[in-house]
Amino acid sequence: MDLGPGLSKSGYYSILDTIHIAVKSVAKVLFRKAAQEEKKANEQEGNIADEITVSGDGSWAKRGFTSLLGIVSLIGKYSNKVIDVIVKSKVCKACEKWVGKENKDEYLEWYEDHQTECTANHEGSSGKMEVDGVIEMFRRSVEELGVKYKKYIVDGDSKTYKNLLEANIYNNDPKVEKNECVLHVKKPIMRNEDSVENMRKSIWATYYHLISTDEEPQHSYCPEGPDSWCKYQKLKSEGHEDTFVHPPAFDNDTANLLEPIYEDLSSDDLLERCLGRNTQNNNEAFNHCVWSFAPKHIFVGQKTLEIAAFTAACIFNEGFFPVLKILEVMDVTLGPCAVAFAKSYNKSRIAKAENATAMSSKEARKSRRADKVAENDAYEEDEGILYAPGIDD
Repeated sequence: MDLGPGLSKSGYYSILDTIHIAVKSVAKVLFRKAAQEEKKANEQEGNIADEITVSGDGSWAKRGFTSLLGIVSLIGKYSNKVIDVIVKSKVCKACEKWVGKENKDEYLEWYEDHQTECTANHEGSSGKMEVDGVIEMFRRSVEELGVKYKKYIVDGDSKTYKNLLEANIYNNDPKVEKNECVLHVKKPIMRNEDSVENMRKSIWATYYHLISTDEEPQHSYCPEGPDSWCKYQKLKSEGHEDTFVHPPAFDNDTANLLEPIYEDLSSDDLLERCLGRNTQNNNEAFNHCVWSFAPKHIFVGQKTLEIAAFTAACIFNEGFFPVLKILEVMDVTLGPCAVAFAKSYNKSRIAKAENATAMSSKEARKSRRADKVAENDAYEEDEGILYAPGIDD
């Protein structure tokens, strides 16, 4: 197409800087708005307004612990909106040109001007990006957002909370408390979010259910009534529990191996942290949005990833209209077509989300799965079992 060499490096980075400044400025305004919404909702729940609960999570541009880039986000429990984001980078392309020349006067003179623009803002392992990122966002919470993060929702495989306690950012006013992501314990917690004792019973129900025998049924922890998942309790609600035949129970060796696992899962310390049914689902959803803007298989720099993270946060919190505001900040003239597109995008996004969570959709998926299972059973009945361990012996 005879386009020539295209943009010069200086022209490209000048445009990148302009986009970065605009995106960051709009995102910061929306973070403050989200923090105010969270304070209001927190107060309505009977808590101190500015001592809020956030979920945190890190995500990396590359699997494992060799990634040069990572993002860390904090999301409010009640608003479900991004309150702060930070991008961590172990690389700076400009600094790479000076590798091996760090002791020269030319480097020291160059770095004096460069250090405020250096994109390498993390030292240490990639895994430590989440720890350092969360601590940095906690440190700036009061100054930038007017809030303190009293409760931190975290998964069990992170050392972030331990490091937060050691940092003691708020000087124990308040002391940061840890809440567990319930998806790491799952159904017993989700069904009994307000009672530690009910959670414990629900967890132990499966253990005793599976070691029960006809001679010694142990279903006292299993939920009662005709809708119970326990067939023994279902029959008991009809007065026919004596007709229930127990399947083979776990042997003593297996039961002894499982018992300490159940004790850990039902400890007061863990279950108390699970009260309130807290999750990191929103953080995972936000991470997906970021990497859709900056796909992991394409390397980008720290500033580009920040543009992706801030843009994703704007759309995650408020839909597509903040993108128009970003364009306005860059002095781009917008017309009615841009506004119409933003409205259409938001409407489509909401409809898609509602459809995905509608009970009708869930029931339809269950029905399709049941139909497939029934169809496969019918085939096996006609054809016999064609694939199973040792079938050809």
